[in-house]
Amino acid sequence: MKKHLTYYGREASAPQNRDLLKDSDGQWFINYLDCVLIAEDEHGPFYKEFMQHKETVESKLKEFATNPPIFVKFAWVAGYHNSFCDLHPGHFSDEHKVDIELFRAPPTRIVGDSDE
Repeated sequence: MKKHLTYYGREASAPQNRDLLKDSDGQWFINYLDCVLIAEDEHGPFYKEFMQHKETVESKLKEFATNPPIFVKFAWVAGYHNSFCDLHPGHFSDEHKVDIELFRAPPTRIVGDSDE
């Protein structure tokens, strides 16, 4: 893919640069949320569909909060969703982001006050 990027005058303006993203671990993945901007010049972002994605991710984070192998997958999607918002600040703001408190996984005490 990197070879194909060099076919363009500026690699940053190559279509593949928008279609693919690189995760923090170096893995490349398809930027599927970019489809909400497919007609941005004519109609603007498809906010309804984007917000449905947000609501689904938030719902799944709550549903799988006690199932770590599945929860981490949705936490990754939530991070991607919010990063996508950050990549397009002219279109998306904090209201479009997944609630970060739903995918934080802070350590807790082994025994809480109510367990004593």
